[in-house]
Amino acid sequence: MSRNGRRARSEVFDQEPPNDREAERRVIKALICKPQWRDPIAGILGPEHFHFHENAILYSHLLRMEQVDECLLVARLKEAGQLDAAGGVAHLAEIMRATYDTIHPDGAADIVRKLAFKRSLIHVGSELVKAGYDPRGDPEEAHRQAIDLLGAPDRKNPKQRFQLLSPAELDALDCSADYVVRDVLAKGAATVLGGAFKCLKTSVGIDLLFSLATQVPFLGHFEVLRPARAVYFCGEGGWGFVQDVARRVAAAKGLALSDFTQKVFCNEIPNLDQAEHLDALSQILVGEAVEFCFLDPLFLGLGDASAEAGNVYGMGRRLNAVNQACLNANSTPVILHHFKRAREANSPACLADLSQAGVAEYSGTWLLLSRQRPYDEERPGAHSLWLTLGSRLGHSSKWSLDVQEGTRDAPGGRYWQPQVTIPSEARQKEADAKERQRDEQQQAALDRNVEKIVRAMVHFPDGESKTAIRDMAGVHPRHFGPAFSELLRTGQAVACRVRKENRGFDGYKLVVE
Repeated sequence: MSRNGRRARSEVFDQEPPNDREAERRVIKALICKPQWRDPIAGILGPEHFHFHENAILYSHLLRMEQVDECLLVARLKEAGQLDAAGGVAHLAEIMRATYDTIHPDGAADIVRKLAFKRSLIHVGSELVKAGYDPRGDPEEAHRQAIDLLGAPDRKNPKQRFQLLSPAELDALDCSADYVVRDVLAKGAATVLGGAFKCLKTSVGIDLLFSLATQVPFLGHFEVLRPARAVYFCGEGGWGFVQDVARRVAAAKGLALSDFTQKVFCNEIPNLDQAEHLDALSQILVGEAVEFCFLDPLFLGLGDASAEAGNVYGMGRRLNAVNQACLNANSTPVILHHFKRAREANSPACLADLSQAGVAEYSGTWLLLSRQRPYDEERPGAHSLWLTLGSRLGHSSKWSLDVQEGTRDAPGGRYWQPQVTIPSEARQKEADAKERQRDEQQQAALDRNVEKIVRAMVHFPDGESKTAIRDMAGVHPRHFGPAFSELLRTGQAVACRVRKENRGFDGYKLVVE
């Protein structure tokens, strides 16, 4: 080799491997200051991607900590006997004093990962050069090894893809349910808000959204245990529809939309088939510290998945993608979805009513809406619904939900007035209403028959027998008795003595005032 060739080789191989100490420290500080970034960054980086060993140790411990602060991290490092190897307290203090940007640490994580791949290329190149100069090596075997190394640059220090736990470690995990709405909604449990055609799914979803923001009871009934940040992606109806529903729901909770300044609504829904849409969704959820993400409706986010709507495997992949995008951002998805058209009418719903493959199986928590009776166009804005609640966490219940929305032309316009009752109360209320309706119908029939009898008795000013009056009135004998008794009770008719053809008999006549 020429002198120039040896100099060029020396200039390449004698350089310090590519690294960025500040980017590694930015990632460390972000995980301490903003733990919600842990899962998104863990999807980008493994400890093996860090160049500096002390930073790799810090990062590996941070990934396994449920609660994070400087003192807890130092205590953990001491317990593991790795405090000195991690640079000591001074190294950690230096990281925390630095004014690093922790708003979007995923950018720093991406830098660290790319530099790790560059170092891996250098390692592979070095191995190739060694193999090429080894007089005893098998060149064909060396070539196969080179292809293998190039195909898996992380194989030297692979990140563990699947994590195994011992029964003792499983028992030590804190997996207690984090309910935000008591026995309705919990963090971390993928949720489906499903409903039959035009059963107020979006309105109920927005009611839940405002309850999470304000801690005002959901649907005026269910207790909200703490406020939680949520966003709502609505792909149907446009801004006018969302505005109308949001205004009415907020007003029902004693609020106005102008009281809220946080960005909450988006009038399109991410395409679950596109990685860039899921990445953009994750960035919003992490950047805004969103705990619940509403996606309304599911079918508009399925993209080109219509051919796989009946395939549980294809649908499962898409549902898992959005689930992971949310959960990795420490957010819980709330998916709004419709029922099959063919289901038992006017009955409480169950998971089997959800349309498309995989959605019922995906549901960790569910809120299901169905009609108690068909919508009555003569009572616009009045809805009688069943609300079925359930979860893998163990809660389940069934409720009657009556909603009054009013009409656009009524004074004050439309409104939002939900009322939740237990089914037994609803059934009793319905039975009472039916009894009242039956009484009203019977009274109306009685009044009609009384009127017919009065018109007939006008023809007999001097009185007539019951039989003659009944025949003239044309009232059925079974209905004549109660109606005639009503006439006598109210004093509109009285008994009298009737004389005809030199004979007398008992009869009745109207009272003339």
